Amino acid sequence: MSSTPAIAEAAAAAATAAAAAAAMQASSGSTEAGQAMPPGFVSVKESSTTILFPDTNEVFYNPVQEFNRDLSSAAITVFSDILEEERSAARIELANKRAARVARQQQAAAAGEGAPPSKDGPSQEAIAAAAASLNLATAAGASSFTAPFRVLEALSASGLRAIRYAKEIPRVTQVVANDMSPEAVQLIQQNITFNNAANKVVANQGDATEYMYANRAHGFHVVDLDPYGAPTPFLETAVQTVTDGGLLCVTATDTAVLCGNSPEACLAKYGARSIRGDHCHETSLRILLQHIDACANRYHRYIVPMLSMSIDFYVRVFVRVYESQETVKQSIGKRALVFHCSGCHTATIQPLGRVTKDGDRMRYQLSTGPVVDRVCEFCGFVQHISGPIWPGSIHDQTFLKRLLGFARTAKHLGTQARLEGMLTVVSEELDDVAMVRSLDDAASVLRLTIPPAKVFRSAVLNGGYRISGSHTEPSGFKTDAPASFIWDVLRRWAIQTKPHGVRAGVVENSPAFRLLAKDPVAEADFTLHKDAVPPSRKFKLVRFQENPTSDWGPKGRARKRVAEPDADQDAQAARHQDKKSRTEVDPKTLICPTFYLNLSNARLQGVCRQNENCEFSHDIFNPNLQIGPSMKPVLTAQNGGNSAVPMQ
Repeated sequence: MSSTPAIAEAAAAAATAAAAAAAMQASSGSTEAGQAMPPGFVSVKESSTTILFPDTNEVFYNPVQEFNRDLSSAAITVFSDILEEERSAARIELANKRAARVARQQQAAAAGEGAPPSKDGPSQEAIAAAAASLNLATAAGASSFTAPFRVLEALSASGLRAIRYAKEIPRVTQVVANDMSPEAVQLIQQNITFNNAANKVVANQGDATEYMYANRAHGFHVVDLDPYGAPTPFLETAVQTVTDGGLLCVTATDTAVLCGNSPEACLAKYGARSIRGDHCHETSLRILLQHIDACANRYHRYIVPMLSMSIDFYVRVFVRVYESQETVKQSIGKRALVFHCSGCHTATIQPLGRVTKDGDRMRYQLSTGPVVDRVCEFCGFVQHISGPIWPGSIHDQTFLKRLLGFARTAKHLGTQARLEGMLTVVSEELDDVAMVRSLDDAASVLRLTIPPAKVFRSAVLNGGYRISGSHTEPSGFKTDAPASFIWDVLRRWAIQTKPHGVRAGVVENSPAFRLLAKDPVAEADFTLHKDAVPPSRKFKLVRFQENPTSDWGPKGRARKRVAEPDADQDAQAARHQDKKSRTEVDPKTLICPTFYLNLSNARLQGVCRQNENCEFSHDIFNPNLQIGPSMKPVLTAQNGGNSAVPMQ
């Protein structure tokens, strides 16, 4: 097969990366020149942009998300080139249609009135001559036209992402950095001035949903949503604001909800039930995609996923939004439920509908089912149901190839090495196979030692099936082999690695016991296959970034609370209850809690280790003393509901 397309793609990607680097250098040439650091601020430099932050850190900034911003900058750059190519092709097609119409009119006029129309139509020379006479756009002229390319960052915070887009994406003509916080918008404006980006970046203060709804008419070619938590409150207006064929970029950081820790919250937010398992990170991507598509369908729109990635503690998807009432009907075939075995964790997809073509007509039908029995055919355990999910492709291969080519040459990006590694792993995935499976989990189900990845891959490849890794799970694999074949391969591995019997040490009636009770049907050839090691592993590409700080992540490390030496945990809890809501009083007008509580202790009767240094009073017979708020719940329980001090 000819390598010309691949060479052309690589050349185009290199040219795009070079243009981005040149644009970045041109826009940052005088960024710091003549710009003095305002007092009370610190600066953070990321790629092409230097951002100011107040010492008090009032505006949110997460350095761990640099990879997210690098990926987004690269993806939008590649998308801008694709969009311009589509625009240029549309302009040329329109010009050719107009030229052909004029040429037909000229041909009819030359033949004379009443002459029958020519069956062959005008020649290409006649069309070209008509185009020249009308001064219509040719291929060269169309490519020289620069169309507007507007980007909206709806939740901008510091403006870092918006300013980077303006400086790193050559085709960008305007970026709107919106935020609801007045302090954030003030900081955005300060950073725009500091980076000399006022010619492209506009700061706006307002509610993101209201702003997007008000700008539906002219729209944005790219809408970027990067909220803290779930993006669901913004999706209804975002799918309306992006232009027809535009790019919608969405981040979701509530992966605990999407990955099955709170299925009831997932159902409320995304209209789908999540479930925990080895495939939960891929499931989170597919739940988010189906929800975005469902939001778009309400407005006669649909999505085409360009790139979907699960990264660190969040997921990031890039989808193109198109408008077509007829195509929206096909979404019935883009939803599916997933049956999960509670024992062996086998996943089976149940489509909700079918779309078939009958001549020139499309037929939309309900699916028949269920596709599985009430109990698993392999281990006999019950099935759990999750979804609906997006069962189709989650990447566009053409877009992915161009983005990977760009990433290999984008040396100006701080996480370029990881960007190349992650995109390479994504490009190796079997995109036509839904639901990843973990080799570690499958071996754990059978209580086996984990087979080496290349050995297991070889057995699947030698069996005539395809297999790949997954970026969502280090030990994950995706294959078109049926689940029965996978279990047979692992049974063969158990026979080789467990000389005392495959069910030795296995609990009776467990999933492993029932799976290993069946003899393997398929043969397994563990001879090393030439394609068993993918390029991403062979060349040891970077997949995970180094920790930017110690104990980084959504939360800091939890600290263990140590009880004070003068009281037990209950007394300490009683002292600190309602501490923030207490009114300021003189401690000497209050009875010492430790002294009073120890009256009922035979060993510690009337003892307080602070003695005369105690800030409270020990004179329990003084009628003028009061009981503090922290003592009332304890005294009420001790005195049968009476919170008064028992004076004797």
